Amino acid sequence: MKNSRSTFDRMMEDPKWKADFEKGYEEFLLSEFICEQMESTGMSVRELAKKAGVSPTTIQNMRNGNADNVKLKTLLSVFHELGFKLQPISFRA
Repeated sequence: MKNSRSTFDRMMEDPKWKADFEKGYEEFLLSEFICEQMESTGMSVRELAKKAGVSPTTIQNMRNGNADNVKLKTLLSVFHELGFKLQPISFRA
């Protein structure tokens, strides 16, 4: 009988691989979210940087998923300028 589970499903059974994947995926989603919001509002990198009080390089790094160790204050400022605020939700059952 052929195994009907995908390679991805089998890899997700490894706790370390799964945690690494989920962390990377969340970072990807965040950068895509910023890009999408900037596009929908027509806001440029320079414009968002100026409004958020950060450098254009910081915004570009966030868009590219290359922003390591972004300060919470910076992230909140960028979200605020894009018209969003963080609202914690529980993902535990």
